[in-house]
Formats: sequence, C-alpha cells, structure tokens
Amino acid sequence: KAQAMARAGTHTIYTTGTDGEFYAIFREEFRRMVAIAVESARGTATTVAIGTNAASTRDVLDQIAYCAETGASAVMVAFPFWLELNEHEWLPFLKDCCHAAAPMGVLHYNTIRAKRVLGPPEYAVCLRELSADFVGSKSAAADFAQWCQLHFETPELVHIPMEASAVPPLMGGGKAFISPPRGAVHPKLAGSFHGLCAT
Repeated sequence: KAQAMARAGTHTIYTTGTDGEFYAIFREEFRRMVAIAVESARGTATTVAIGTNAASTRDVLDQIAYCAETGASAVMVAFPFWLELNEHEWLPFLKDCCHAAAPMGVLHYNTIRAKRVLGPPEYAVCLRELSADFVGSKSAAADFAQWCQLHFETPELVHIPMEASAVPPLMGGGKAFISPPRGAVHPKLAGSFHGLCAT
C-alpha cells in the first residue's frame, strides 16, 4: 500500500498516528512499520511522517530517535495522555521532542485525547521558543472556526485538518490535509482533491 501511494505521487505518507493506533502496538511492531514506510518512499518525491506517541516522554523520544535513524522526514507528537501535562510541562515536552528530532520536522497532534489542547496563544509561544523544526499541528476537531483562528493568528505554522473538514481550510489557504480512507485506497483521487481545493 505504501509503495502504491508513493508511486501515485502522494506528498507524504503518515503512519502510526491515529490510524496506527499507537497505544496498541509493540516497540518491534512500531519499528517495523516505520522501516516499511521509509523504504517504500525511498527514491521517490514522497516524504514520510511518523506518529511518535506514547504514555511517557522517554518512549516518545525513543521512537523519535528511531525515526531519525531510519530516515523519516517528520514526526507528529501528541502529549503523553495518561495524566494531563500542566502549564509548566507542555512546552518542555515539545522542546525535548524538537531537540531529539532535528533536523526532522515536528508537528503537534492537537487532540483532546491527550487532555491538553493548544490554541493560538500557545502556538505563538511555540514559534518564539521552539526551533525552526517545529512546523505546525494536526487537529482532530472538525471545527472550521477553530482552524481559521489557528491559521490566521499563527500563519507561520501549518495547521492540518482531517479530511472531513478539509475543503474550507484548503480553499482558505491551508497547505495540507490528512486523508485516512481516501488517501490509502485511492491516492491519486486524494491528490486531485487537494489540488482542486487549493486552486
């Protein structure tokens, strides 16, 4: 499947995030999935982004290190989800992730399942405090108004909506969307959809 997506010109293959159900896979399974995704895209223009999420910072950093070693282009991190990170913890967590990931790009998976959800003020802090490798966020919320607020208050970052809410953001200047069902089953259709919305 990943090879077919790369041959179809998919911009980025993203795995082991939500659809990868990261909490249910073993370390060896994670590493195998990363290796397959990276190898499938090798020699093509397709990049690979990996969801690096776990219940502890230590395990997230271990996953990031493996992604860097394997040759992934970016990682997408959610906050450790068992206990909510407090106001003094979320930024150091992202700093640790950026430091471990360099020079890969880092995106934040802004999901309510991690309990702490960031808004424009927090992403403005990210722009000031994190390295240039921090490139944006993915939001699981199907809320166009929320996306607009993020997009227009922190335009330096890429804020990625899910496919169900992708059309208005792409028409309004959004740069990407994540397509779990369509992208995997029919990557050329997903690419055409992106192009039509963006023009």
